[in-house]
This record gives sequence, structure tokens and C-alpha cells, in this order.
Amino acid sequence: MIDKQLPVEIGFGSTLFQIALWVVIPILVLLYVLVMGSTLQNPLLVGGVGCLLGILPGVIFHLYEDIGS
Repeated sequence: MIDKQLPVEIGFGSTLFQIALWVVIPILVLLYVLVMGSTLQNPLLVGGVGCLLGILPGVIFHLYEDIGS
């Protein structure tokens, strides 16, 4: 086994990645609802659930970041 661990630095790249996790998926879901909304049975439900599930990776990343420090 390797005795050394690489130091972890949380910098601008990590912050940018976290913003992308929080923003990109919900925006894609809302764009989908905007384009395909007339064909969906319940666009409000699709948009709401999609946005909630879309922010889940960001929440997990945030909790993992809090536990690690």
C-alpha cells in the first residue's frame, strides 16, 4: 500500500464544477419543458421533479465537501 496521500486543494475549478452541478441540469430540464411542454401531460410536474433531481448531485457534492473538512 502507498503511505502517502495527495493533498486536496479546493480552488476555482472546484467552485466552477459545483456551480455547474447546481445550474446546468435544472436549466436543461427547464429548456426541455419549454420546448416539449405542449406534448407533456403534466409539464409542471416534469419541471419540478426534474429540477429537484437536477440539484441532487450538487447537494451530494456539498455534503461530501462538508464531511471532508
